[in-house]
Formats: sequence, C-alpha cells, structure tokens
Amino acid sequence: MMNATIPFEYLLIGAAVLVLFLWNPRISFALLKAALFLVFYAVAIPALYRWPDVEATWEAHFLGSLAIPLGVTVVSGIIFAVAAYFIDRDFEKSPQDHFKGNNLFFRYGRKAFETIIPIGMEEEATREDAESLLERFREFLWNAANEQFGGMKEVSLEQQHNIKDLGWAKEDSYRYHHGEKEFFKAAFQTARKSSLYYFVHFNLVGRQLLVHHYVYLRGRHFWYHALVFFATAPFHVWFWGYAWVKGRYSILGRLNQYYDRSSYDLIDLKSYFSSACNGMMMATQRFARAYGLLTEELEKVIRQNISLAQRANIPQLKENSTGNIIAGWKGWGKAPAGFS
Repeated sequence: MMNATIPFEYLLIGAAVLVLFLWNPRISFALLKAALFLVFYAVAIPALYRWPDVEATWEAHFLGSLAIPLGVTVVSGIIFAVAAYFIDRDFEKSPQDHFKGNNLFFRYGRKAFETIIPIGMEEEATREDAESLLERFREFLWNAANEQFGGMKEVSLEQQHNIKDLGWAKEDSYRYHHGEKEFFKAAFQTARKSSLYYFVHFNLVGRQLLVHHYVYLRGRHFWYHALVFFATAPFHVWFWGYAWVKGRYSILGRLNQYYDRSSYDLIDLKSYFSSACNGMMMATQRFARAYGLLTEELEKVIRQNISLAQRANIPQLKENSTGNIIAGWKGWGKAPAGFS
C-alpha cells in the first residue's frame, strides 16, 4: 500500500491562503480572480501553440497559428490597460469633461439627483433684461456658495466649468450655445474618499430662467480592484479603448464605485447633499424675492425640492468588494438611476 502524504510546502501554501481568506475575503477573491485569468493565459496560449504537435490536422495547425497573435494581443491589452490607468489617474488632477452622445458627467460616477427650477420673468422683459438677470443670478449663486462653503478643505468650488459636446459639429451663435455649456461645480469629498459633485446650469427659454441641478456620487477603488482590471483587460479593453483614446471614457469613473463599509461615510454624503441642495434652493428663493419674481408656484417648487432632498435615499452603491469587472464595460458612460 502506498503511503500518500501531502508535501509540507502544499500545506504551508494552503494555510497561507486560508489565513488570507479569513483575514480579508475581498482581497482573497480579487487575487483569486486575477490569478485564474493569468493562469488561463499562461496555460491556454502555449497549449494552443503546441497543438499541431499532438494532432496533425488542418484545424490544429490553424488554431496553432493563432497562438502567437493571441499572445501578443493579451500582453498588449494588459500593457495598454496599465498605461491608461496611470495616465487617467494623473489626468484626474485637471480633468477635461468634454463628452459625446449622452455621456455628460461621465467622469463623476452615477447620477443621484436631477431637477429644474423655472423662474418666470415679467411680460415686458426683453431678451437683454433676461440675459442680464441670468448673469446676476449666476453671480448671486456663486457668492452664496462661497459664503456657505468657502474655506472648507473638503469642498472645492468652480464658478465657470465649461463642457463641450464633441458630437456637435455646427458653430454656435452668439446667443445660443448648443455645443458648449457652462456649469457651476461644487465637489465634496468625505474623510473616507467618497465624493459628491453638485452641478448647476442656467439657460433661458422665452421669459423663463431655468436652473438645472445635477448631483453625482462617486466612491473609490483599491489596489486589488486595479489588479483585477489589469488581469481581465484583454476581454474588455475592446469596449472602452478607442473611447478612452478619444477622451470620452474614464477608467477611474468606472473603478471608483466602491464605498467604505462605514455608516459615517453615508452620513457624510447625505449631509453634503442636503446642505448643498438646501443652500442652492434657498439662495434661489432669496434671489427671486429680491427681484420680485417669487410667485406662489415658484415657492411651492422650491419647497418640494427641499422636502425631496430631506427625504432622499442616497443609494449605497457597491461596498468594498471586487464586483463584476467585465460585465460593466459594455455600458460605458451610462449612469444608473439614483433615487428610489
């Protein structure tokens, strides 16, 4: 009878894997997923290359001839993903938010809230009066935001954040800017690196000044999320590579979807949202009252939006897990719904 014993080295490796899994299952699953893909490349491509030596058929020779191109493709895909990732990280310091199609704010995670506040003007108001009112309102809102958030390290404000629609080929006129629009931008970051972005856009339609509010939420990612991204790159780089080269795709916008497993992080996000939304709405009400534009209907709309902000259920996105890296790449730039 054979005396079958398990080598000590295997027992040591198994114990190390078990300890790692018990210590942090998320890291363990990420490392396992990355290892499986890398082992698959390392085994499948050489096996494909040697297949004609085992079976002398035209099918085997054909598939064997594909081994080297596939190997080059795999290595190139991983190298491209690694380079693009680190370039994207550096690009985040001063991002350009120009977009194409329906991918406005594609760098900022998922949309959590959107509303429009219409401010009606007097019947005798001219186009020049309306444009003058819009500029005064833009300045009023900027001053109100500075009074409320000025000096806070976790908040950054930008009065004029210009974004172009790269799909608009026509030249804009002096009055109408269809290819480029201007936004007020406020960025909030929690102590646990989650982010909330608040955008406000103003435009005129007839005798109405329309104030568009957008709120986006973005989490963070960890090194093991990036590792899985690199290992799986040969499967998904085809969906985003060209768009990234053209500046219409953000790798970090897709990876930064994981939130810290802390109730305090969610409290901070809700606090920033409530404070920013309430501040913008109340500033709108003060401005409309100062210029005699505060009607009962407008006051009701403002109250409804403040109430909605108080009852808002900011979605807890994915917790700090590896997630399904490949499945999300086909819908690049599309933000799921926010409030339920």
